[in-house]
Amino acid sequence: MTKGAKIGIIIVVVVGLSVGGYFLYKKLSSDGTDPNDKSTDEQEPQGTPSSTSIVSDSSLEPTPFKNQGQGDYFRLWVNRYYPTNAKKIDLSKTGAIDNSFIRKAWAKFGLLYKSQVVNWNKIKNKIPSAFAEKFDKKDSYNFRIMSDGKIALIPKRVLNKKGNKLVFYSDGTWQLQEENGTFRAKGKWWDGGKQANFTFPTNKKNLKASNFFYLAKVIDDALGKSSFDGITYRQSLDLENNFID
Repeated sequence: MTKGAKIGIIIVVVVGLSVGGYFLYKKLSSDGTDPNDKSTDEQEPQGTPSSTSIVSDSSLEPTPFKNQGQGDYFRLWVNRYYPTNAKKIDLSKTGAIDNSFIRKAWAKFGLLYKSQVVNWNKIKNKIPSAFAEKFDKKDSYNFRIMSDGKIALIPKRVLNKKGNKLVFYSDGTWQLQEENGTFRAKGKWWDGGKQANFTFPTNKKNLKASNFFYLAKVIDDALGKSSFDGITYRQSLDLENNFID
């Protein structure tokens, strides 16, 4: 084989690897979170709640909530960060979107809530009971409202690769994301956060744990050598057809 022919083959291989890697990256990126999504994990509220004095129930303004999900998220938020106040006004974690109890809470916390909870008015669906049950566990879970109205539950645990986070969504799906939001794997969850499977890049099924917190580790461990970091170029092409088991 001539020297020119060898050089030609090398160029073809290098270009092929580059193109293949590019399209894999595009696939991973396009299946990840919306790059224009400005949502962030909930943080401890900064600021002071309104000191508005409530003269009577009849003087309270109606709440702005349009559906059960919006009302319950506010109720859960107050109970998560201001449990003493919630107990004082008898604000349950779920309930009517407009009654005297939630109106009292809105009169006191409404301005602070609107200023610090991104996308609060974009929630469209009822919050899964499995999410609602975790809201007061501040040491274990973060929450976030996405720009499309989905609610995200993020276990606060260290995964195998620093910066990775497992995000469970209220529509029954999950994603393993890198620190910059790039998607690495995805699948579905059910049974109150006790079971999950993969839909990409493997088809592992029926992963089990006692709750979302431990399910995150089970999912991360199950990725093993099938994670994006460990795949070969040949495998990256096969990913498009879900050939990897």
